[in-house]
Amino acid sequence: MIPIDKNQFHPYYQTVFSIEDTSIYGHEILSRDMNSTPPSLPDPFLNQTGHDEFRDAIETSVLEKAFSEYKMNPIGKLFINLSPDRLLRDLEEDSKVSGRRSILSLVEFYQIPAQNIYLEILEVSSLRSLDSLATAVELAKQMGYSIAMDDVGSESSNLERLGALQPDIIRIDLILLKKSLQSKRYKSILEYLKDLSVGIGAELLFEGIETLEEMNLAIDSSARYLQGFLLDMPSRERRISDHKNKALESNLNQFHLTKRKYILDEIDFEEKTRNILQKLVISFKNIQNILHIDVQSIFFASPQIMRVYATDWNGNQISPYYERTVATSFKQESKSIGKNWSYMSYFYKHIKLSFRYKNTWNTLEPYFDSKLGQAVLVFSKVIENEAILFVDVTLP
Repeated sequence: MIPIDKNQFHPYYQTVFSIEDTSIYGHEILSRDMNSTPPSLPDPFLNQTGHDEFRDAIETSVLEKAFSEYKMNPIGKLFINLSPDRLLRDLEEDSKVSGRRSILSLVEFYQIPAQNIYLEILEVSSLRSLDSLATAVELAKQMGYSIAMDDVGSESSNLERLGALQPDIIRIDLILLKKSLQSKRYKSILEYLKDLSVGIGAELLFEGIETLEEMNLAIDSSARYLQGFLLDMPSRERRISDHKNKALESNLNQFHLTKRKYILDEIDFEEKTRNILQKLVISFKNIQNILHIDVQSIFFASPQIMRVYATDWNGNQISPYYERTVATSFKQESKSIGKNWSYMSYFYKHIKLSFRYKNTWNTLEPYFDSKLGQAVLVFSKVIENEAILFVDVTLP
């Protein structure tokens, strides 16, 4: 192993807080070069791709110090950042032959329970196949380690890797979080990652929380764990306390109040729109198997109504596509007749509601419509048992 100045590199710790009880869940171990002012990430860590013996030596030295300190007071979880290739090497190489101490052998040497450690796989490219990495991760899980995936949602994020590794925790990229505050399109990506985490049984950890707005977005996106300067700065000493984070606890209470008000306002808007639609007398004619709808009264009923169309039970469009152009007019487009809408995630959810409530207008959670650049509620209703009428309504 390459010799290094062990006094130059030390572990810093950044606290991970739990939303469940606002307590400290664990700490991420960060390598810091003490010759920098302030102490910063060592240069070899700026590029984690491939094999760098100097980087490995620093990493091993820092983790030895961290494990030694942890053994003195083994409270909470430890998050260890690992490149895919480092994990593979550690599992495959015999340290007696290579002369390099693996991270997993250090865990064993310091008698730290594997259940207390998250191996956090960095979102960097690997020289090895995904199958090899998946096998290594499965072996680590069998040894008792938990797995986290770093920077999911970044531009380099590999969803195939996410599916193959089945992590216990997904760390959401800081850049994605900040973009989501500026664009509803990015917020839709957060919604997707939230649903994905539920599907694979993973929890979400949001990093880089620096403002209350970012914290609220993370909580609203089903974060179970939070980390960032707003809650705690990285420090040389681990923060160890059984006490709850008062700032987090206070903000959670405020978030819940605000969220409940938002839900009540949304329900109020839904009910008002449903009442408007319910009062309409909508006429239509079936001419040569095309359903022509008198939509003028629909568009005039509310300026929030943007689109109207009808499908059969299989999702095939059987009417023209009516779309608002300006405040008082709309256009009719027939080219899309025959288009199948069942691919839309909401279609069969509406079918289920239609089976349950045939005589009323049904709606689901709003989604972000990229064409309109707004959140949209889709209302639907069965008409004469042969078709489903859809009305797209923008939220105020």
